[in-house]
Amino acid sequence: MKEAIFYEKLRNNSVRCGVCRHRCIIASGKRGYCKTRLNKDGILYTLIYNKVSSWPQLLHGHIRKIRELILPTVVFAFLSQVLLLHDKVF
Repeated sequence: MKEAIFYEKLRNNSVRCGVCRHRCIIASGKRGYCKTRLNKDGILYTLIYNKVSSWPQLLHGHIRKIRELILPTVVFAFLSQVLLLHDKVF
């Protein structure tokens, strides 16, 4: 764990995280909304230091490509096989 940079100390060992728009007020021993910041005795720590934290954003473009290009091809192939099977049975 590494101490976070963007936070403000409050009363009763609570802190206000300043990383995102949620600006969570985190009590001692608790995590913020993102679950990547931990308040330990009034000091905010980052739990993801030196790790990629935006993988959903990185995958977004690939998911769109899969949805638009690959999925219709798979559905078409599946339906073609169903129709061929239907013709053989009846």
